[in-house]
Amino acid sequence: MNIFFITDEVPLKGRSGSSIVSWTWINFFLKQKHKIFIFIYPSRSIDLDKIFLKEANKFKTIKNLEIFFLKKQEIKSSKEFFKPSLKRYLNIEDEIYITKKLNKKIIYFKPDMFFLYGLFAIYISRNLKNQKRFAPMCENPLRISLAKFKFQMNLKNFIFRIYDLYRCWYLMKEISNIYNDCNLKGHSSDDFRKDFINNGVQNIKYYNHPYPNVPYTYKHKNYVDKKVTLLIVGALSTVNWAQFKIIQKYILKKLENEMSLNIEIRLVGSKKHKYFNKLYNSKFISCPGYVDKISDEFMNCDIFFSPTPIKLGLRVRLIEAMAYGKCLLVSRFDQEAFPLLTHNHNCYVIENIDDVFEDIKFLANDPELRNRLSMQAREDYLNFCSEDKSCSVYEKDIINLVINHTE
Repeated sequence: MNIFFITDEVPLKGRSGSSIVSWTWINFFLKQKHKIFIFIYPSRSIDLDKIFLKEANKFKTIKNLEIFFLKKQEIKSSKEFFKPSLKRYLNIEDEIYITKKLNKKIIYFKPDMFFLYGLFAIYISRNLKNQKRFAPMCENPLRISLAKFKFQMNLKNFIFRIYDLYRCWYLMKEISNIYNDCNLKGHSSDDFRKDFINNGVQNIKYYNHPYPNVPYTYKHKNYVDKKVTLLIVGALSTVNWAQFKIIQKYILKKLENEMSLNIEIRLVGSKKHKYFNKLYNSKFISCPGYVDKISDEFMNCDIFFSPTPIKLGLRVRLIEAMAYGKCLLVSRFDQEAFPLLTHNHNCYVIENIDDVFEDIKFLANDPELRNRLSMQAREDYLNFCSEDKSCSVYEKDIINLVINHTE
């Protein structure tokens, strides 16, 4: 089968969560002898050009894989204030140019179906008639804007945050309409899936995101006198900003007053920001920033910590932590996004974010519980989110899409 993969991410193992997921899909499809053409336009990321140039030679050596990369367009100033534009939101200046390039590659590749990874892909392919289009997910900008309004608003950005809320609310109807027009629709964030259903999008299937296998060695830890390491991973994006604020508000002071607790919270992957200087100056918190070998951080931590205080969709790093067989301490919002997470089965769920410090103390003092949750997390990853288990579900559905559409 010829699969035309449209994305605004460079498929790459070891980069962002979405890049790793797209790499996992493509790797699986290639192993199944499908042919892949990847059409990339970096609508959001500012450094994809550099990433792509470093990785381009690797793609050239892979059989049955071709890739076409469009450089990000320079966006001119816009007067579309009261009527927001989805094209502008996606940083598209010259849509005609992108569409011409897209149509040219379609004629050349002769795809059987289109795999549309993300909002840009759904938008730019919306006028392709009589084509099989599968959207495995779709961004929900309104949720992101709401989180930024609540956790990142200040006097300097107040007007823009208000406008961004209006813009994202306005665009959600158009986004829902073009998402609904896809022949097959899925989502890996169940909270976002339900949002789109409430916006009129029909027949959205829930999928477990795939994640490639990782180095795994089971270590039974049955002692309580060792330092317990909590790990938070990711750039200082909306979700990490919100999580850092939770640490600063509900954890830091209590941690510094708790003499009997031997804990370290590691903030890995994020650059430092002056707003969180109190965190960086605490002896209980370390911020190494970007690290070359993230696997070491996962293997050496005791708890993967995700105190997400608002609906923000699935974090792929949660699946990564399960793959490493880690004890997960997550919020109820993480659980709503990722229903595979079950309290006291494969994770520990923070029911009330105000009480997060008590949950940390409880897990830190119960190594047997951490071991049990860790083993179950690894098992559930293998059964539901490993490359073969997860991707085979996608493959089955897109094959059915092609067969039924042809008939």
